[in-house]
Amino acid sequence: MLTKLLFAFSLLFLIVSENQETAETSFPKVQPQVNNDFKEQYKELTSQIEEKQEWFKRIESQTFNKQALVLPGDKDPLDVVLRRCETLVADLGKNVETHLRVDFGKLSEQIKNTEPGNARKRKQFFTELLTLRRKISFSNPLLNFDNIVFTVSNSSAGDFHMCDQYYGIFARPGGSIFMLDNAFSDQPELKDVLANSTVVNGRLKGRNLSGGMFLLPELSYDGKKILFSYSECGRDTDQPTPLEVES
Repeated sequence: MLTKLLFAFSLLFLIVSENQETAETSFPKVQPQVNNDFKEQYKELTSQIEEKQEWFKRIESQTFNKQALVLPGDKDPLDVVLRRCETLVADLGKNVETHLRVDFGKLSEQIKNTEPGNARKRKQFFTELLTLRRKISFSNPLLNFDNIVFTVSNSSAGDFHMCDQYYGIFARPGGSIFMLDNAFSDQPELKDVLANSTVVNGRLKGRNLSGGMFLLPELSYDGKKILFSYSECGRDTDQPTPLEVES
C-alpha cells in the first residue's frame, strides 16, 4: 500500500570565507547531499541564534512546545539540536530501541563535556547527532509503512501570490510523480512512477505525460491508485477532464 507524507525542508548553504571552509571549521565528510543538508541546518540555526532571539521571545507564549524555540542558553546549533533530540527521545519513550538510547546517552555526554570554543569537534558531534536523530525519529510507531509518494516540479513562473502555483498558466514544465521505496531504511530506492506510463482515456489518450507539471498527489481510498494534478504548461485546452494512466 502506498502512503504519502508531506515534508518541508529549507535549503541553505554554509558560506565560510567566500565559499571556502577552513580546516578548523569543516564538517566531517559524509554523502554529499547529506553533508550539504547538515551545513544548511547549521547555518540556519546559527542565524536564528545570532539574529532572532527577540523574535523567539515574542512568540514564546504562542508556542506549543518550548523546545521548538531558540533559547537564551543556546550557544551554537549543537546546543539546539541536542536539546530537541532529548525531547524527541523522551516523547518516543519505549519505542526507541535500546541500542539507540545507549548511543544517544554516550554522545550526549561527550557533547556536554566539549567546550563551546572547540568548533571543529562540535561540528563533528553535530553531524553525528543529526545522523543518530534520523534513526531515532524513525522509531516513531506512526511510521508503519515503507513507501512515500511525492511530486518533483519546477517553481511557478514569476514571483506571485502563494496560490499561483496551482494555476496551470503559471506552471513550468518538468518533473513527475515519484515513489521512495524502503524510505526509512539505509538503502531507499527512488522510482519514477510515470516513467513508462501512457494515458488510457480522455483528450490525452495514448500520450506519455512528459513535458508538463505535476502537483498534489493523493491516494485513492483503497491505496491502489494515485490521483494528481497535471498541466500541459502553456497549451490552450478545453475544460480539464479526469485522465487514467496505465503503467
